[in-house]
Amino acid sequence: MANLSFINNNFKMIVGILSIILAIVVYFITPPYIEFYLIFVFLIPAIALIVPNDAIKNSRAIGALTFILVIIVAYFAISGMLGAYDVLTNMYVNGLINSTPSTSDISACSNGYLMVLIYALFNIFCGALFFKRTSSIDDVDDEDAF
Repeated sequence: MANLSFINNNFKMIVGILSIILAIVVYFITPPYIEFYLIFVFLIPAIALIVPNDAIKNSRAIGALTFILVIIVAYFAISGMLGAYDVLTNMYVNGLINSTPSTSDISACSNGYLMVLIYALFNIFCGALFFKRTSSIDDVDDEDAF
């Protein structure tokens, strides 16, 4: 078995804050036509990792929900990466963009969906943290105990 003693409530909180920061960075780097809900749906488990409540931080239901969300978002991100030309052509036909999609537009669309996919895969780690039981009592240092 692997030694997972480094996982405590402080570690979970740091990962939750990192996930929120990554969500904001990915949102501002991706093109504006990438659906924002593919990114911000992962704020729910990130906020749950930050909340100072042991019952929420150890909730296996939130961990399972995170894995289901990762599968759904990964499906849409892969679909968007592989069908970037179709996405942009539909936007042109519907009048959402003014010019026909160029090669750089298609590349930017694919790269945006790739970033969403990488962020979703990072959230597999966040979801796995819910399955490791921690307690706020464990976070007390040995020096503070005396």
